[in-house]
Amino acid sequence: MTKFVLEARGLTKKQEGNLVLNDVHFHLSKGESVAFLGDDASANKTLLEVLSTMRPADKGDLFINGLNTSYELKRTKMNLGYLSTCFDNEISLLSNLDIYSRLYDIPKKQIENRISELLRIYDLEEYMGNSPKDLSRINQFKLAFVRIKIIKPDIVFYEEDFSAYNDEELVEVFELIENIKQESALLMTTKSPVYAYKIADKVAIFTNAKIYEYDDASDLSELANDVIEFKFREDEVDYFISKLPKSYEYHLLNDRFYLFIKDSSNIQSLLSLIHSDEVLIRKPDIRDLLIRHKSREEVDL
Repeated sequence: MTKFVLEARGLTKKQEGNLVLNDVHFHLSKGESVAFLGDDASANKTLLEVLSTMRPADKGDLFINGLNTSYELKRTKMNLGYLSTCFDNEISLLSNLDIYSRLYDIPKKQIENRISELLRIYDLEEYMGNSPKDLSRINQFKLAFVRIKIIKPDIVFYEEDFSAYNDEELVEVFELIENIKQESALLMTTKSPVYAYKIADKVAIFTNAKIYEYDDASDLSELANDVIEFKFREDEVDYFISKLPKSYEYHLLNDRFYLFIKDSSNIQSLLSLIHSDEVLIRKPDIRDLLIRHKSREEVDL
C-alpha cells in the first residue's frame, strides 16, 4: 500500500502562455495538513485545481492513493473534496447537499440520514429550504463544511478566504477546519504566513511556478520584525558578519545579504556598518521564508 495519499511527479501547467507549474514534485501523507504560501492568487488557484483533478496538467503525473489520475480519474475523484462556499443558488440548501452527495455514489438512505444529522448538529436545519445565498457568510462556510463531512474524503482542498470573516467568526472557522483535519488530509493555499502557521502541520512556499517544502511550520511562526536587504561586496561581507551579534540571523543568496531583525531599535547602528548604495529596510514576506532555507544556493526568486 502506498504511503502517500497524493503524489505529484513533474507536474507542468501553462495558463494563457505563462508557466504556472514548472516540473512540480510534491507528496502528501495520510492525515497531513500542508499550507502553500504564495503571493499570486491566480497561480494558487491553479495549483489547487490541478492537484484536486479539477484541471489537467499539461505534463507530469498525479497519483491519489497510488492510482494515476490519468487512467483512474473517476475513481480517484471519489477520494477528494473541495472546501468551497460556491453553491447552486437557484436551488435549496438541502438540494445542494443531496445532489453533491450523489456525485460520490453514497446510498440514498445514508445520504438522508447524514444530511439530517449534520444540519441539526451545525444549526442549519431551519435553513434547509432556503437558497445558500440567503445564509450569512459564516453559515455558508458551515454549509461547505457539512458538504465535506457528508462525503468524508481522504483529502480536502481549501483556497483560504479568511478575510471575509470577523474575529468571532474566524474562531468558528478554525474549529471547523480542525475538525476536518481529524478525518482528512488538508491542502490549502494562502497569502498569509499567520494563517499557514496556525492551521498547517507543514508549510511550503509556492513561488515562480515551483514548490519548496519545509519539514514543519513550527520554526517559522516568528520570522522577524524587519529585514535589512542589501547588495554585498565580497571583500566587505566577512567584516560585516564579524560585527553582528551572534544571536542575529542572516543569509546570503546570490549577491544579496538578508539580515533578519527582531529588535528594530538596533537598525540604525547596523546601517552604519553597511557600505552599499542598495540598502532596503522592509517588513518580512513569504520570500524570506524561502531565503531562510535556500541561502547560499543559486535560486531564482
